[in-house]
Amino acid sequence: MTEAPRLGIEVDVQAHVDIAERPVSSSAIRMALAEGQIADATAMLGGPWFVTGEVIHGEKRGRDLGYPTANIRLDKTCGLKHGIYAVRVGRGAQRLDGVASFGRRPTFDNGAPLLEVFLFDFKGDLYGTVLDVAFIDFIRDELKFDGVDALVRQMDDDSARARARAGRRAGRLSEAGSDWLSQSRKAEDARGRTVSPGDAELQADAGREQGLARALQRGAGAAGIRASRPVVANVSAMSARAP
Repeated sequence: MTEAPRLGIEVDVQAHVDIAERPVSSSAIRMALAEGQIADATAMLGGPWFVTGEVIHGEKRGRDLGYPTANIRLDKTCGLKHGIYAVRVGRGAQRLDGVASFGRRPTFDNGAPLLEVFLFDFKGDLYGTVLDVAFIDFIRDELKFDGVDALVRQMDDDSARARARAGRRAGRLSEAGSDWLSQSRKAEDARGRTVSPGDAELQADAGREQGLARALQRGAGAAGIRASRPVVANVSAMSARAP
């Protein structure tokens, strides 16, 4: 640490932080995300873990199934558990709940991992729009289905469950403090720098646990806890569809 001041680097030594008698660490947060333990990751970060991607044209397979999706290709090193999630999406100042799949689409091509997001009660053109996707809850593991009909039935059920969970949990987060996505954007603007929106330092600024947030700002943030930076994103034209 003696070299930091000479190099113009500010260093803060943070006190040890526990949640429910469990230590908060970069490894613990990564492990929670890898196991789909979204509630645990949220508690340790002080706010939801989220990623950002720009909307571009895609294959539009979801549109044919009645579930047009915003698709974001995450970094190859992303360790998020493959499966279905309840999410909340930020589009500028607008907040939209949705259901998302992260995985290889085994029913179709078993290809490279992809994040696919269906927004509830939305109709409009999103091409070129930057979306923030925050993970609210884990719904189920990724599955391979025998056919499209079975897949769509499961998607209907996933949507209903995600709608209920996103509304319930995101509502509690909102009641506990300022909107986390807006606060993260303000923090980024104030610092005058560009970082991955999933950086724990930014997310901690937006969290409801202000004491934990301060501890994570340079501790976990410097340790590399961040959302995978999206490198390719695509979306089919979205329209409202009741689950």
